[in-house]
Amino acid sequence: MSPMSVQRSGIRDLLAAVDAETSEASTHALMFGYARVSTLLPETATEMGCLVASPLIVEYGN
Repeated sequence: MSPMSVQRSGIRDLLAAVDAETSEASTHALMFGYARVSTLLPETATEMGCLVASPLIVEYGN
């Protein structure tokens, strides 16, 4: 998949929605696994870079 086929604004909207979530649930944990990397959205003057990937196999680490 080329970087041009992933819409930067859609990914950024998703990240903003996750960041705006006010729940007390933790959204991070140590995990190990494999993922299919779709693209890397490069850093711009106003936004950080973002690696876009789909998890294939994920296990909680300890």
